[in-house]
Amino acid sequence: MLAIPIHRIVRTAAAAILPALLMSAAPQAVDCVAAHVNRRAITLTDIRILKAFRLGEGVSPRGTVPAPAEVLQAAIDRQVVVDIMRESFPVPREELDARLAALKARFEPDAWQSLLAEFGITETGIASYLEDILQFERMVAIRFGQQPELTVQELQDYYDREYVPAQRSAGREPKPMSQVLSEIEQQLRDRKREEQISAWIKGLRNEAEIRIHPECLENLK
Repeated sequence: MLAIPIHRIVRTAAAAILPALLMSAAPQAVDCVAAHVNRRAITLTDIRILKAFRLGEGVSPRGTVPAPAEVLQAAIDRQVVVDIMRESFPVPREELDARLAALKARFEPDAWQSLLAEFGITETGIASYLEDILQFERMVAIRFGQQPELTVQELQDYYDREYVPAQRSAGREPKPMSQVLSEIEQQLRDRKREEQISAWIKGLRNEAEIRIHPECLENLK
């Protein structure tokens, strides 16, 4: 019977066990439920995908990366809106395809494929996120399609309290109100519209069943 040196046995066993040990020691993707909205779960993976693919951007100032909590709050806002009339506003296929193509164009082809592989998701999966975003946008556009009404006093107050001080702070001489009236009207209408949308969504959130699990987001820190 051939005797096998004990050190060779040890090395052989180590070689067999080491890969398994390394795999178990490698970082594992953690998933959990970040929030429930009307019994629908928003998971940590949802937040990571929304963030990585830059879906629904606009919750943070331009040029900054939104924090996970901001991405979650924006997802909750969309969910409470979409839940009330999901079946009433189906998204046309061509509109969904166009939005998906526009999203892909923001990435290099290799980076796009790498992200899909990282999350184990297909373009159809990404399209499902885009569909919710498009439904949200359609509902907001329908409900707040008309421009908010403005009073003469509101325009005057905006000019006196915001436009003039801003121009002087920048070292510029403020133009007469008559020359900047269109600009002021648009800025004020945009602001009022955003305030109306925020108030509407806040009301929907108050009526919805929402449970946030902040400990889940700790896994992204």
